[in-house]
Amino acid sequence: DEGYVNILDKDENVLAQINKDTNLPVGIFKQINNRLFLGCLNGTLEVLQIQRQGKKPMPTAELLRGYTFY
Repeated sequence: DEGYVNILDKDENVLAQINKDTNLPVGIFKQINNRLFLGCLNGTLEVLQIQRQGKKPMPTAELLRGYTFY
């Protein structure tokens, strides 16, 4: 599924899929290696691709080379 999420005070377009192997509290981001997860009400999403405002879509692993989420 595709949608918007607010990261660093900016709305980012994301492509994500449900991840059944990871369980996070609602609203919590967690970086595991080159993967980014977001806890949601009905499970955990793995963010596969992010499109920053005014930029082209990029794989999450590429974005994580310049950002760290805790």
